[in-house]
Amino acid sequence: MPALQVLRELMGSDTQVIAILKKFWVNIGLTKNWMPNVALLSGYGIPIEVIRKHILLHPAPFMRKHEIFKDAVTRVETKLGIPPNSPMFLYGVRLVCGHSEEVIESKCRMFKSFG
Repeated sequence: MPALQVLRELMGSDTQVIAILKKFWVNIGLTKNWMPNVALLSGYGIPIEVIRKHILLHPAPFMRKHEIFKDAVTRVETKLGIPPNSPMFLYGVRLVCGHSEEVIESKCRMFKSFG
């Protein structure tokens, strides 16, 4: 029950909570991972509405351990060069959280080949 309350606070409505629960069982790591990860992104100035949208679309990156998620956010900003105020920033975080370094480099080379 406490985890469900945290999810309600994070997502802002029961409708969004239900949508998340349909995709994943999120009880594990909710306060340990989700809340610090969302707080990290909020600290970068990303609006909570944008974060919620990405959680609804793909909640898995937000379930990562905080240290791993924090490293992914740093790599998106420094290595990929996507600033936090860019609409592509959270897509970059999702890419880094979901793919190996080799796959990311391959994708970057492919996009660079288009100019």
